[in-house]
Amino acid sequence: MKKILYLTILLCFTFLSCKAQTILEIVPLESSRVKPAYTYFKDVNNLLDKYEGTWKYQNGSTSFTITLEKIEEDYNSAFKHYFDRLKGEYQYIENGIEIINTLPQLTQNTSNVHKGNIGGSHIIDKDQILVCEDCTPNEKRVKLYFNDPARDYLNNNIILQTLQEDNPVINQQGKIKVTILGRGGMIPPNVPTVPRVPYGEYIMLKQ
Repeated sequence: MKKILYLTILLCFTFLSCKAQTILEIVPLESSRVKPAYTYFKDVNNLLDKYEGTWKYQNGSTSFTITLEKIEEDYNSAFKHYFDRLKGEYQYIENGIEIINTLPQLTQNTSNVHKGNIGGSHIIDKDQILVCEDCTPNEKRVKLYFNDPARDYLNNNIILQTLQEDNPVINQQGKIKVTILGRGGMIPPNVPTVPRVPYGEYIMLKQ
């Protein structure tokens, strides 16, 4: 019993010590990640704000919905840095049949910002990872991880890009292009090799 109590106290102390680390420097989110420990990568240019909310792709009876929220000053123990980041969940319906719906997890996981099937804050330029032919020279996109909880052996990314529209109503509402792509890696034998939401591009409107 004493051993269990000691371990509990030790774990609590370790957790609190990590959370209590002083931020040594604040830099823009898009800065190089090669920084001293306890640097805070802050979204000073509000690059993440425009993606917050619920977005929906609709093609007949097939739809793809994502909801994203911004988390500020989130400590990442692996990198020993603080980040502003996006966290989200999604629903995919194909031909009127719901294939996957993780949206309820948004409220279930409020106590742990690290949980989520969409997340991250990697800012990329037009020539990085998936080259963007229609991006302006200085345009920034956001790369996040994209997880299928039933196929979590897959390594997938989701890339977000804001779009301009000639229709002023849609422009004011908000429009983005979402691209899902695989990152490769080892896949076990005799299992599905793609997520349940198909790879590709989805044009989404703000709901």
